[in-house]
Amino acid sequence: MVALKKITAAVLAALLAASCVMTAGCGRKPDEGTDKFVAADEPWYSVKEVVVGERFKDDPEIEFMNATFAGITNNKMVFALNGQYFMPLGQEVDWSKLMFTYIEIYGKDGTYEKSLDVNKIVNDAKLFDLSDEEMQKYQEG
Repeated sequence: MVALKKITAAVLAALLAASCVMTAGCGRKPDEGTDKFVAADEPWYSVKEVVVGERFKDDPEIEFMNATFAGITNNKMVFALNGQYFMPLGQEVDWSKLMFTYIEIYGKDGTYEKSLDVNKIVNDAKLFDLSDEEMQKYQEG
């Protein structure tokens, strides 16, 4: 159970760090007159356009989806996807089933390789089934 908590905490920390990194660079203006080009001998020169979340595009039940670039590791590109399904009218909402979050892995050539269902990882960790005492111990570290 402790290892599962550590894995869940690591995944959530990575998502938080990725969103902080993306937010920190949003307001910067590029220096005028300093167009920089990637040299042909640099490692990411051959990267092609990557269409993230393509497998979700034809799902009529998705209300919206956002993709955020999370980083590059081991010649793989990592993206965080989150979104929401349309809310059912006149029904009580189960938010855990309405929202979705995935970590998607793409190759350097832009091909989709795999994804991790973050909601499933968190639900499998049974964080919401903990007693108040267990949750307090978990939050304290």
